[in-house]
Amino acid sequence: MLKIDYHKQKYLVTAFLCGLSVLLFGRNFYASIIITIFQILLIFLLILRNKLIDAIVMFTVFLSMSLEFEYTSGNFFGLKSFRILGISVAVWIIFVLFAAVFMNYNYDRCKNKTNKESSRLLKNIICLNAFAIMSGVLMILVNDNDITVNNGFWIAFVLQIYTVITLVTIPALIMGYVTSYEEGRDKLHEAIIAILVAVIFQQYFSLCLGITGSVTDQAVPLVSSVQLYGPFLVLFFLFKNHPLRVRLAVIGILGWIISFKFSQGSGQYIVLFSVPFWILVITLQRKKINSFVKSLISVLLIAPVLIVFIKYAIDEGNVAVRYKLEQAVSFLDISRHNWRETLPMSARFRVEEMSSIFVEYLNKPYWSVFGKGVMGTIRDYTGFFSSSKWAVGTSAYSEFEWNANRFFSVHESANKLALSNGILGLFFLFKTIIKGLRGVTKSPFIAIGIMWLIWYWCYSTTISWFGIACLMLGFSEISGDTRKDKNGDLWRI
Repeated sequence: MLKIDYHKQKYLVTAFLCGLSVLLFGRNFYASIIITIFQILLIFLLILRNKLIDAIVMFTVFLSMSLEFEYTSGNFFGLKSFRILGISVAVWIIFVLFAAVFMNYNYDRCKNKTNKESSRLLKNIICLNAFAIMSGVLMILVNDNDITVNNGFWIAFVLQIYTVITLVTIPALIMGYVTSYEEGRDKLHEAIIAILVAVIFQQYFSLCLGITGSVTDQAVPLVSSVQLYGPFLVLFFLFKNHPLRVRLAVIGILGWIISFKFSQGSGQYIVLFSVPFWILVITLQRKKINSFVKSLISVLLIAPVLIVFIKYAIDEGNVAVRYKLEQAVSFLDISRHNWRETLPMSARFRVEEMSSIFVEYLNKPYWSVFGKGVMGTIRDYTGFFSSSKWAVGTSAYSEFEWNANRFFSVHESANKLALSNGILGLFFLFKTIIKGLRGVTKSPFIAIGIMWLIWYWCYSTTISWFGIACLMLGFSEISGDTRKDKNGDLWRI
């Protein structure tokens, strides 16, 4: 008979139970209330018992297994579901955790040499957002683009500051505290693996039970938005002494297949196809032969297979799969004639935003170094935004932005950082990516964290919390005092 030691596998068991409760009770309001209250009480009990790290890690499990987007699931469930004074319960808990961390914060510990990489990353994030807020205030003083005269400006400005603080700054500070302790790194490591395993099985059971959500009228698994990172479990196969490397890799492949067939957006396909890239990066860095030759050979071998696979999927897949794959492929195919003009709507907006940001800085070079700050705006220089309003409405920009004809809710991390932090923001993005590429052989979580950084900066409470947790944990494991195998690879479990 199979015996489960909950004490040793508490995060895995908890994540499974959370995922199962979403499927069985997600459409039952009263059951959702009861389960959410239980989660809240448990977190507060851990805080009161002075088990702050346990509280933070358990909150990570609860939040990561919750549903977040109503358009996907048809309903909410979990800590993101309920609001107090208009603010999500999850965000209130984040505030409480931050207050507890603030009272227990040990600056000397957080900057010690065994944790220097995550400490440096945390400092960069804090400075970046501090500059964004200061630049935003300066933008108000000079009334850049005449934005302050528009109705609703002050509410929008406060909401933008709230977003930067709650989605990036505070989570980074909390995770900096957790990863400054070896106990915290161990528990967070176990919890993240448990979450990734649980969301993949949640996908599988959702399909088997027929309890699904919907995207563009296509059935998709009823699962947390964290599911897009599940396939990264495949990377554990490259860490030879990891005791669960084979099982995690098999589960990761299952997640890759399900996510490919039931993707919830073209961006997810890009994340999925980044997994082979990260495998290649790790493999190349561990070999002593010339990296350029190895890369060239690998590309020549892998590219035809991917092209055939994508072509088959586009031709044989359902309408939603074909559409989203075509978006992802067309965005990457920059060699195509009239690439920019023939992009699908979603991808075209990203490119037009970057073009407008570039023009904005050409016209106002004094903003380019530190950026235009929180709620820094661009004009519709090409006319593309206005001409496309009929098709996208408020799904692309807020009603305030359309009325003002000034836009600040740009998409993707590069555009967001370029607009809010200018050259400094892009330098931070580039430097962190390079550091991640070099350090991923020490921790597979870096790959997830870097993909969050590239695509999802200041996007979604759940995705941001989980992505920052992976990024901070991964960077702490580059130089942290962790147990390693004979090759110097992390194998903590």
